[in-house]
Amino acid sequence: ALKLLNNCARPNTKNKNGKDRHPPLSSLYWTNCVLLFIFQIKVRDSCFFTLKCIISKMWLDAMEEYSAYSTHYCSQLQGSKEDEEEVMMYVWRSCFLPLPPPPWQSAEACHQKLEKEVRAFLSLVKEDGLPESKAFSFIGTPFLQMCSTIPSFIILFVRLYIPHSRTSLPASMFSRNDFSIWSILRKCIGMELSKITMPVIFNEPLSFLQRLTEYMEHTYLIHQANASSDSIERMKCVAAFAVSAVASQWERTGKPFNPLLGETYELVREDLGFRLISEQVSHHPPVSAFHAEGLKKDFVFHGSIYPKLKFWGKSVEAEPKGIITLELPKYNEAYTWTNPTCCVHNIIVGQLWIEQYGNVEVINHKTGERCCLNFKPCGLFGKELHKVEGYILDKSKKKVCSLYGKWTECMYIVDYAALEAHKKSGKGTAEKKSSKPGSREEVEEISLPEADTVEVIPGSYLLWRIAPRPVNSTEMYSFTSFAMQLNELDKDMDGLIPKTDCRLRPDIRAMENGDIDLASEEKKRLEEKQRAACKTHSKSDDELKTKWFQQGQNPHNGSQDWLFSTGYWNRNYPLLPDIY
Repeated sequence: ALKLLNNCARPNTKNKNGKDRHPPLSSLYWTNCVLLFIFQIKVRDSCFFTLKCIISKMWLDAMEEYSAYSTHYCSQLQGSKEDEEEVMMYVWRSCFLPLPPPPWQSAEACHQKLEKEVRAFLSLVKEDGLPESKAFSFIGTPFLQMCSTIPSFIILFVRLYIPHSRTSLPASMFSRNDFSIWSILRKCIGMELSKITMPVIFNEPLSFLQRLTEYMEHTYLIHQANASSDSIERMKCVAAFAVSAVASQWERTGKPFNPLLGETYELVREDLGFRLISEQVSHHPPVSAFHAEGLKKDFVFHGSIYPKLKFWGKSVEAEPKGIITLELPKYNEAYTWTNPTCCVHNIIVGQLWIEQYGNVEVINHKTGERCCLNFKPCGLFGKELHKVEGYILDKSKKKVCSLYGKWTECMYIVDYAALEAHKKSGKGTAEKKSSKPGSREEVEEISLPEADTVEVIPGSYLLWRIAPRPVNSTEMYSFTSFAMQLNELDKDMDGLIPKTDCRLRPDIRAMENGDIDLASEEKKRLEEKQRAACKTHSKSDDELKTKWFQQGQNPHNGSQDWLFSTGYWNRNYPLLPDIY
């Protein structure tokens, strides 16, 4: 409804011929057919607002033209009182005429103009002898009364429905130049890092549960898959989603906080059409389970991840063991895959850089179709850095198309025969890079390119492209815009989310606010508290039980998994552990 207010009526907008795209309201009374739109907007769970608008066909055309308005840009708005007034004025201008400041006096004048226009419209209806059907009866007194509430209505929309997501963290990241990780890791070569206490300076202010949530940044690919009637087309979208799930890790050299046993995280994104709940279900080994579902019940995305970390002298390797499952109920389909291995290089000296490598197989368990993806290792001279290549097999194991690109940039789809012909022609080795490939040391200095470095093969079309990062990303732990919002704690969440939600975790909050000493103290306190709790339960043979997930078999491939046990979204959280 806000998009309608924002875009459907712009009196001073000109079309390509220089004519008014949207004539003033008074000249629209008898143009085309008059359509009635009733918008019921649910505000939280207590009250409703009904906005009834008269819109001509011309307005509908304009609304369709602006339908690509992106929620990504709305998320850049801030939630201050000044910004609310500014947005209110923008919407008010969009609906009527450009208004000079001050805002509230101008808005009042606009109310009077609206009342006058509506009365004139009613007068024309009566003079022409047209029957006052139900379609027009609402324009009388109730509508005029509603006019006086529109400013408050718009302000309420600004507060509740325009995403007020922040575009930066409260404090910039700390410099790690004065700290040596080698002094900590030199005795840990070959060991699993999940059992080693790391200084908080090497963390980023997110829990691993929140890092898992970044899988959902490109949820639109799931919606695209649901919209396609062809199973191969759906597989293309799912494969692109599998690649996009690791894209946010580019340049993210900070380690997320290890979740405490029983820690949870929830995220509801109405603009992206999903809600997610995750829980730390095991301490040793550390296992994180998550369950996301479409708000329209159009998909289910779930899995459990055991991030097995190892230190190999110059690098740290993270092998994300665990199955990821995507279900599309509309087609009764289920897809499963595992994530590639992530490696952080130059732990001891030099610039840190990340690569993903390994084979990923996406399986459609209903049709038997598969997508085989190869995340290529960097190689000696860095020619394969970040590259992903693969192909889709139909149920008869015939290669029907190929995928290629980089997990840091984009993915393309092309006919398999066209890719093979391109390779044979000798053109497949060229790459649009500004620097020539050289030694491995040159690869270590690579930064995110300003333009695509993927050579597009003739006949290809784009499957997915990474969203641009905010300009202050390097100062904010290289977070994406999506990641920047994950630990934001709104006042509306107070009393709504459970006390185990990691937004309430004090060490992460302290680090986000720039208090590294407090973050270190709180991290140590929480770890000691968790060890004491585990020791107490081990002595009493009273095993700590998970709240929202139960261990069981994955229904599609039979492997061990953690499955959502429902009940979380009922908002009834009794007997939760005191983990913070």
